[in-house]
Amino acid sequence: MEFLRRAPEGADAREGRAPRCGRRGFALGGRGRSRALVGAGRAVQAFLGTDAGRNLLTAYGRAANIVRAEEKKDKALAAKVAGAPNAALLEQSEEKAVASALEEIEKAVKPALAREDFAAR
Repeated sequence: MEFLRRAPEGADAREGRAPRCGRRGFALGGRGRSRALVGAGRAVQAFLGTDAGRNLLTAYGRAANIVRAEEKKDKALAAKVAGAPNAALLEQSEEKAVASALEEIEKAVKPALAREDFAAR
């Protein structure tokens, strides 16, 4: 299984893609559908080549660093924040706006994912 987990990384390097694009596609379920895997990898690669993709990676890295720092302070933090946010606990208008935007995005993305159209706009 280790080979299967790491194989997409080698394909990324050979094809000049960002590291772990293939692994992200493989994580979609390993359903044995290579076309879906390749399509997902290409869609991720194309997105990461945009300003929005680079900004998302930067923001994700910053957020991951903040979470890691907070987890060092509070060992039970992961259990506290797991799962979907509780809308009743959102107080600030910015929090509510982000939650609402995420709900709308999820509604728009679900049909494309069901069709395995990873490059849908």
